[in-house]
Amino acid sequence: MPRLVLVFYRFPVFCYEQYACCIAVVQIAEKIRLSLQPLFTLTNSQRQILPRIGIALFPQYGTDEQQLLRQADIAMYVAKRNGGSAVHFAD
Repeated sequence: MPRLVLVFYRFPVFCYEQYACCIAVVQIAEKIRLSLQPLFTLTNSQRQILPRIGIALFPQYGTDEQQLLRQADIAMYVAKRNGGSAVHFAD
């Protein structure tokens, strides 16, 4: 069985089973998303980051780094269009 690779913010996550890989990447993405959500103070005003995270699977959505990053970028913009803080897989 070929090894699956997910590129997450240019850091690949290597897995042997697609289901396990998807769960691992979603858990990482959720930890990042949730850690960035709390309000913080910047020059005496409250700010909040609403991260949008796009994920692309190898080889389904690309066979090289550029293709995967392009697909993850498209997925991120879909998450952005949907509003709020979100994680979205490439379609």
